[in-house]
Amino acid sequence: MRNLSKFLAIAGMITIAILFLVKSPKASSQHFVVTNDNQDGPNTATIYVAEGTPFKSKLKIVKTIPTGGAGVGGGRIYFAAIGEAIVSDGEEECAFVSDPGSSDIAGIIPATLQVTGNFKGSSSDKASSVGMGLLAHGNYLYAAFTGSNTIGTFHIEPGCKLKFVGDTPVHPLEGGSPDGMAARNDMLVVTYGDGSIESFNIAEGEPVSNDDEQLGTGYHEGAYRWPAGVDISKDRRFAIFGDAVPGEPVVEISDVSSGKLTPTIVYGGDDGSLGTGESSNNIWIGPQEIYLYISNNFSDQVTAVRFHQSTGVISPIEDGGCMSSALKGSAASVGVLAGEGPFEDVGITLAVAEYGLEQASAVGTLLRTTSGSGCAFAESVDSPAQNSSDFLDSLSVWPPRPF
Repeated sequence: MRNLSKFLAIAGMITIAILFLVKSPKASSQHFVVTNDNQDGPNTATIYVAEGTPFKSKLKIVKTIPTGGAGVGGGRIYFAAIGEAIVSDGEEECAFVSDPGSSDIAGIIPATLQVTGNFKGSSSDKASSVGMGLLAHGNYLYAAFTGSNTIGTFHIEPGCKLKFVGDTPVHPLEGGSPDGMAARNDMLVVTYGDGSIESFNIAEGEPVSNDDEQLGTGYHEGAYRWPAGVDISKDRRFAIFGDAVPGEPVVEISDVSSGKLTPTIVYGGDDGSLGTGESSNNIWIGPQEIYLYISNNFSDQVTAVRFHQSTGVISPIEDGGCMSSALKGSAASVGVLAGEGPFEDVGITLAVAEYGLEQASAVGTLLRTTSGSGCAFAESVDSPAQNSSDFLDSLSVWPPRPF
C-alpha cells in the first residue's frame, strides 16, 4: 500500500454527530449518544444522554458497559470506519458495537443497558488493528472485516440480536481494506483507505458489486489523497467523499444517479477553498442538505461549507461557510459525522468524540449557528464530557438523521 500507513498512523480522532436534546432522561423518545471506546483489551461502550436546551447542551454519562469482546486500543488508522450503529429492531432501539480485537459485534439494549450477545460472521471473517466498521441500513447490518477483506451481512433480529447472512469478498486496488461505508436506497458505497472506491447493489440484502471500482480523482492528482469518509445525498444522486490528506481539506463528489460511481470531481486542496483546517477524513451532509460538515483531523477543528443538493456543487468556505476553533479536549483528531436535526438553517449542536492519544478521551459539544449570511461555531461551556478510554473510537446518535 503506497505509503498509506506512514501517513495515516499519525492520526488520532474526533467524531462528530448532530445532537438534539432530551426533555426527560426517561422519555420514550430519548435522545442519546453511544460510543465505541475501543479499549486495549476488554472493550466497552459508553451511553450518554443530553441535557439542557437545544442550543445549550450538556452530556451526562448513563453507564459504561463491557461489550464482552476486545478492542485494539491505539494504532488504529482507519478512522472513517464507524465502530457502532444504532437502529430499531421494530420494538426498541438497539446499539451494535464492533469488537475488532475479537472480530465480533456486541448487541446492546440502551433502554435496559443489557448486552444481548456477541455475534460473529463466518469462520474466516477477521478484523485487524485498523478497525472494524459497522453500518445499519433497513433490516441489515454490514460489518467491514478489515483483516479478511470481507463485508459481512447480518439480519437484525428481535431482541437486538443478529443473524449472519453471508460474506462479500472485496478487492481494493492498492492493497487497502474496507474503511468508510454509506448506504441509500439500494446502494452501498465503500472506501478502501488506499485511494479506491466501489459501490454495491443491496436490494436483496447482501452486497453485489456494481463493477465500478475505481481510484478517486484526488488520488491521481496528488500524493496522500485517499477517499475515506463517505456520505450519500438524500435523493441518491451524489456520493460525497472526505479525503485523508495531510494538508487542506479535499472533498470528492461522484454522480451516482445511474446506479454506478462515476469519476469524482475534486473540491478544495491547495487552493484553500474549503478552509485552512488540516485534513478531511470524514464528511457528513446536514439534515436539510444545507451544509456539508468536514472533520479537520490534524488541527482539531470542524468546517462547514454549503452543499447544493440539486447540483452536487460545494461552495468555497467564504460563501456562507465557517470553521471552528481548535476543540478544547482533543489531541490529534479525525472526524466521523452522523446524526439528526430539523433546524439546520438556524443552528445545530454537534457531539464530538475526541480520541485522546496523549490524554484521556472525551466527548465534546460544539454549536453551529447562523451569522449574517454565513455561520459560526462555539464549543459549549460544559464541554467536554469525560470518557473512560484513552482510545475513544467513534460515536453515534439516536434518533438518526431523517433521511
